[in-house]
Amino acid sequence: MKNILITFLLSLIGMFSFGQQIDENGRPLGQTKSVASISISEKYLSELKPEKLAGSFTINYSLPAGKSSGELRFYHPHKDQELKKVTLDQAKGTFSYPKSEFNLNGVIVALYSENKLIETLNVVLDR
Repeated sequence: MKNILITFLLSLIGMFSFGQQIDENGRPLGQTKSVASISISEKYLSELKPEKLAGSFTINYSLPAGKSSGELRFYHPHKDQELKKVTLDQAKGTFSYPKSEFNLNGVIVALYSENKLIETLNVVLDR
């Protein structure tokens, strides 16, 4: 019995002396915490939610810093087909368009600057 007790105590001492001490996050004690930052993407397109019976929809847009002109392009939601293109000459503003012009349940609005896609927005047209 004495041999079993001595073996057990030596095993416990060995585990505590050779085991790595870590904090609750798995880092060794004394290591500084890592700083992680989450990048927040900027919104360039948003839809102004009108009343359901309104005959038009309004898009708020803003171009990225340093851009002064761009385009809003309207695409069919299920086909690879451009429906309309509107040139923008201000860096920030709103654009309204009648829903009846599209005769669809929705459109995809894409913001371009210098022929580069900036952002897309799916707009549901309740008629």
